[in-house]
Amino acid sequence: MDTLNMKSLKQRNKTGSFIAEAPVALWLLLFFLTIPFIDMSTIMLRYTFFVMAARDGVHEAARAKTFSTNASSSQLSARNTATNQVNTTASAFREISIASVNTRILETDITRQTVAIHTNRLTTPADTSAYLYELETVVTGTINPLLTFNPGFFPRIPGLTTGVPVVVSAREYCEYPQGLNI
Repeated sequence: MDTLNMKSLKQRNKTGSFIAEAPVALWLLLFFLTIPFIDMSTIMLRYTFFVMAARDGVHEAARAKTFSTNASSSQLSARNTATNQVNTTASAFREISIASVNTRILETDITRQTVAIHTNRLTTPADTSAYLYELETVVTGTINPLLTFNPGFFPRIPGLTTGVPVVVSAREYCEYPQGLNI
């Protein structure tokens, strides 16, 4: 009889262990996979808000008549217009924050196909027969995650314990290249 009991113990049905382990496995699956996936999806959605702010800024800057000096109180320069428009668009979404907005001139030589980047206004008037002129707005800021975990023992992890740093640039052809030296 001893050997019969030993054989029956070795051939036990193991479905009970699945029932005991399933809640723990499902909780771990939810916590370690689903919540971070939803958090990352939310960050990517908010990234589109950031891109929209950069595009709105460069679009308004491209319509400005001057680059660095305001023409009047109602006609702002490209730099000031871009900064104002980026901040206006970003203020509609509390999930993103803007740290800096930099606007610069891209001067493309048509014949050599080289690009010169000017962070300040042009020193000479624009030559539209030899160059193409674009404005580029570079926006730096952070995107806040949906859920922020602060257990205390984690270091600063973007997207988990702190916001995600982002740099976005947008370009558009300048409508008034003759004002890029003002």
